Amino acid sequence: MTLPSNAENPVYAFILKTVHDNIHIYYDRFLPSGEDELNENYQDLKQIVDAVAEGHVERASELARDHVRRFNRYMVNKKRQKGETPF
Repeated sequence: MTLPSNAENPVYAFILKTVHDNIHIYYDRFLPSGEDELNENYQDLKQIVDAVAEGHVERASELARDHVRRFNRYMVNKKRQKGETPF
């Protein structure tokens, strides 16, 4: 968890660590787990890391927001397909 600790914001680091430590629970339940989705996730995260490494903070932020929005839609759609209410 180097990135949040570099932010020197303990609250931010705590929240990100909590999400990181628990996100796997939600993957199985909410996210489609096909190879296409896994590859899309990998490509998104690679682009985010590359942008951070190159110092393109705004680009990394934009990529992260897009990733979260898109995968949130996937989660909502999967819940609907299972006959569950999204929220």
